[in-house]
Amino acid sequence: MTNQEMREGIVREVWQVCDYLYATQKPGDPQEYTAIALGEELGLSHPVADSRAATLQELGILARVIHYGRLQPNDTYKMGRFAMWNLLMEHGDARVAVTAWEEAFMAGEVFLTHSVRSAKPKKKPTQKDRMPAVMVEAMRTGRSPGEIEAELTVLATNDKEDTKAIAGPDAPSPMAALAPLRKADDATALIAAARQYATRTDTLADRIAALKTAAAELGIEIDEAAMMRGIHVVPDERLETVSLVLPVINTLESKVERLSAQVAELKAKAKMADDLAVDNRRLRTRVDTLISNNVLAKQQAQA
Repeated sequence: MTNQEMREGIVREVWQVCDYLYATQKPGDPQEYTAIALGEELGLSHPVADSRAATLQELGILARVIHYGRLQPNDTYKMGRFAMWNLLMEHGDARVAVTAWEEAFMAGEVFLTHSVRSAKPKKKPTQKDRMPAVMVEAMRTGRSPGEIEAELTVLATNDKEDTKAIAGPDAPSPMAALAPLRKADDATALIAAARQYATRTDTLADRIAALKTAAAELGIEIDEAAMMRGIHVVPDERLETVSLVLPVINTLESKVERLSAQVAELKAKAKMADDLAVDNRRLRTRVDTLISNNVLAKQQAQA
């Protein structure tokens, strides 16, 4: 397959995903969805479906946000990750955006990651950029995340407001910190990133528990449900998939470690046996020499 044919195939898949999403969803009406389900519907592999959806994200057509937990009808808060997909523009505007991207992509002006070729260095994200917009605003004003989120929800329902300014900066990919390792061993880095990704919920719960404990010592009460509603994490469908097979990988790694220890032990025993064999040959030689010397001495004495 030529490079031209590969690009044409990618363009067709982007159009396929775009038209399907607009056929099944309405702009401004977020729906719980996954790239796995998208791939099954369109006959695409999971990585391909995720990549084409990411293209629409970078074009400003689609937003995919992971939420940790949700409020139940009985006013309890249920923990667990789920992704909400939301179309950010009308279908006609989306087709215009995809058409412009297609022309630039086929001309080689943009890569598949949709970053325009430029000599300008990218701005390094700060710690503030990595935090959800609601939490940043809460730290700046000293107000509760739940109160700020309620105001943002009201603003987001107003057609005259620019909701892009409310969304805040995109969080960096969980793979970004492992970029140097990926150059040397991409598979190892992917597994390490998946482990980190899979434990984020537990880590987040531990941090919130520690924060509640510290706040309680100061006589401050923290609304955990409101705080969780203010935390939104950009999904990584690739790491979600890898995390599903982590138990198998962990089991295999444990077996390899155990077998490696057994091999090392056998090698040590084999070396010890070789050393004993050498010592035995040396002793036998010395015994043979002593016997020969004794026989020779007796013969000389008799003569």
